[in-house]
Amino acid sequence: MEYLVGLDIGTSNVKAVLFDIDGVELKVCDQPTEVLQFNTNWAEQDMNKVWEQCVGCIKGIMDAGIARPEEILGVGLSGQGEGLWMVDRDGEPIQNASLWCDGRTSELVNDIRENDPTLHDEIFKLTGSPLLTPATLMHILWMARERPEVFREGNTIFNCKDWIRFKLTGERNMEITDNSVSMLDMKKNTYVTGILEKLGLQAAVKCLPPLLKSYEPGGTVTAEAARLTGLREGTPVAAGALDVTATMVGVNAINVGDIYTILGTTCCTGIVGDLAATELGLNPLFNYIRHPKDGLCINITATMAGTPNIDWMLENISDTSDFAQIEEKIKDIPAGSAASCIIPTSCRPASARPSTTLTRGPVSSGCHPIRRAITW
Repeated sequence: MEYLVGLDIGTSNVKAVLFDIDGVELKVCDQPTEVLQFNTNWAEQDMNKVWEQCVGCIKGIMDAGIARPEEILGVGLSGQGEGLWMVDRDGEPIQNASLWCDGRTSELVNDIRENDPTLHDEIFKLTGSPLLTPATLMHILWMARERPEVFREGNTIFNCKDWIRFKLTGERNMEITDNSVSMLDMKKNTYVTGILEKLGLQAAVKCLPPLLKSYEPGGTVTAEAARLTGLREGTPVAAGALDVTATMVGVNAINVGDIYTILGTTCCTGIVGDLAATELGLNPLFNYIRHPKDGLCINITATMAGTPNIDWMLENISDTSDFAQIEEKIKDIPAGSAASCIIPTSCRPASARPSTTLTRGPVSSGCHPIRRAITW
């Protein structure tokens, strides 16, 4: 028999899945991750803990006794995007990773948008996305202002899944779908080094590793990673893809005009487009990123909080977390819930988690009264 292993490094969970070569799911192991939230809107993860959780999940499916190590054809990766994951020349994390839901860059983003609109427009036209707080580009700028010493020669900038691939293979690379959110010239398929230099980030450019396409080989499992996970040394590991783009391949949204929707920690909807025919930077409502398939892009719209809102509802409104019981309780209630709803708002209730951008509790008195009225 022959098998494949998929590993998804999400914000809320790490998941490893064993598939047969027909795509049938045979075994799943997952572990919840910990997001460290502080300073009002900062969000970080311990990089070594995330790696340990990945090891535990892979080992879990290997220990299930379904597949022998030599029967695993390869490992595929997907992961949360943006933020900043950095290692030193010895491969050790420089500090905790700052995540996509970390808001420390907000002042930098606002400064460029308001005081240097020409630079902002150039970034938008090259990358396909306007500047936002999750952007790796902005996290690099923040780090350069606050901890410039981290960009010494030999250190490496990663995204989340690149860190895990490095731990599996020892190879230092980044990948285009992850980079396409804020660090990739979409049309040329190269880093936006000119933008980095305009921002005074020449030292950071030296920390950028080679770029891989999603389907390209990212290395093979090292002896140490094999010992930890139960995989065979030498097992191929693919470059992988940003989670929301990997999903498009998984649901077969691989042709121009295909549409998909994800309900996850982040909820998003994407439309597949022809990259060559797409003009970037024209509409601030249109954010484009690369599709894992060559020549395609994705017009993607996302919210910053998806399933965590369901968690909040279960904790604060429902008397059970069993979805079957919930369905039974509400089956006779007409759709619309008597006009009760939760809507996006710039006001943060005291009970909300720091990274949340949706109202999920009693609205603070500082909110506009009309907004309070529509929310509940």
